[in-house]
Amino acid sequence: MQVKRIFGFVIFSTILVNCVQPEKSEVEAVVRGIIVADNNNDIEAVLSSYAKEAVLFPPKGDVIIGEAAIRKNYEDIFATTQLRLSISIDHSQIIDDKLAWCVGNTTGETTSLADGSIKKINDRYFMTLQKVDDRWKILSLKWGF
Repeated sequence: MQVKRIFGFVIFSTILVNCVQPEKSEVEAVVRGIIVADNNNDIEAVLSSYAKEAVLFPPKGDVIIGEAAIRKNYEDIFATTQLRLSISIDHSQIIDDKLAWCVGNTTGETTSLADGSIKKINDRYFMTLQKVDDRWKILSLKWGF
């Protein structure tokens, strides 16, 4: 009887893990994809990664809320800076079928287009993601802490 219980638990756990893993891969693909879009100065790819009501919490300055403000923020960045960033994901978690989070580190450098000065980047980030129309999107992003 004990063997049947253990076997049943193993089967259930395997099914559960296999159901969650594709979702986790999708979440992590969004996290990696935003950095690719950043590095390519691709404003449309950036915006498609965010939920319409997304909120950004930069280390300095005001909180950035909503698609229009996020667009303006990125347009300003892309007009003045070349980004060369990479990202690591330390941990990601699917909370339920509509909410997930990731935490990790962004490293690399930015180059000023005005004077060529280079700034090294080594920031922690915390990101929440929401599933919108069967697609994971960034709901909030805090970095530089």
